[in-house]
Amino acid sequence: MSEFSRLFDTARLRTPAGKPVTGHERLEADARERAALASRFDLPELAELSADLTITRRNDGTVRVVGAWQARYTQICVVTLEPFELVRGEPLETVYLDPSGLGDLHEAVVEADEVDMELLTGRMIDLGELVAQSFGVQIDAHPRGPAAGDVDAAEEGSDPAATDEPENEPSANPFAALASLHRR
Repeated sequence: MSEFSRLFDTARLRTPAGKPVTGHERLEADARERAALASRFDLPELAELSADLTITRRNDGTVRVVGAWQARYTQICVVTLEPFELVRGEPLETVYLDPSGLGDLHEAVVEADEVDMELLTGRMIDLGELVAQSFGVQIDAHPRGPAAGDVDAAEEGSDPAATDEPENEPSANPFAALASLHRR
């Protein structure tokens, strides 16, 4: 089960007469869920994670989830190794296909180029896991904190490759050691 599970029953998207309706969900991860997600995504802290979603069943049986998530979290800078906080939000859109209604695969393939698509298995959609996955793929694998630019600027002034040795010296040529082996 997901660290941030919010099951949504798609049967709620139909009136008793069978007409499609739209649902709205506001999700917010509690402290336990945020701690579990921080562990899952290797973050020092996930202070906030929430989402506002609109869920619509279309006449073709597909279910569309559209909305956005917002997060406040901490990452470790790969340059300074210091923690820094980020506040970020991203839109998300996913279409859940009803497997029984996959008659026109061409239309589904065309739409798959535009939005994320999943197969609807049963009536339940885990909106929390959808948000968690969308958040997880947006996390920078090599984060650079605000102080990383200061380190980069300081290193530009001291070029470790610059030496007082002339270029024709054997130690300046990385292949000089190989050349001496070839002469043997």
